[in-house]
Amino acid sequence: MPTALITGGNRGLGLEAARQLAAAGYHVMLTARSAQAGAKAARALEVEFRPLDVSYPASITALAESLARDRLTLDVLINNAGVALEGFDARVAEETLAVNYFGAAALTDALLPRVADQGTVVMVSSGMGELSCVSAALREKLTAPELTARSSTS
Repeated sequence: MPTALITGGNRGLGLEAARQLAAAGYHVMLTARSAQAGAKAARALEVEFRPLDVSYPASITALAESLARDRLTLDVLINNAGVALEGFDARVAEETLAVNYFGAAALTDALLPRVADQGTVVMVSSGMGELSCVSAALREKLTAPELTARSSTS
């Protein structure tokens, strides 16, 4: 049975992805920073819940260690957790980046050893992350099939 892990899976796109993957026969691990909301969503879908707050490195480490301890391999990792905070100041910018960029990047790095060789990593983004906002030359570099997390785009 293939395995999928979905961050921010207690509502919205993450919840729907969990529902559809479970219906397709995947072992789904739904994560959420709120244990209560995550567990409730997981029960409703009859999938597994694992707590995770991508803005806290200790939470990412705990999840990665639990997957290793359980000898789980991921066929699909969906980085869906995200925030849209009110206003704009240094605190809002820092908290937004901590979840929407650094959290997804850190989680992906931590879980890559658990992703199957032909596994899929999905990065869900808002319109702020659209590649249509960058030059054609940069867009070509960012969508190159040979691009990896360790490649250079310069």
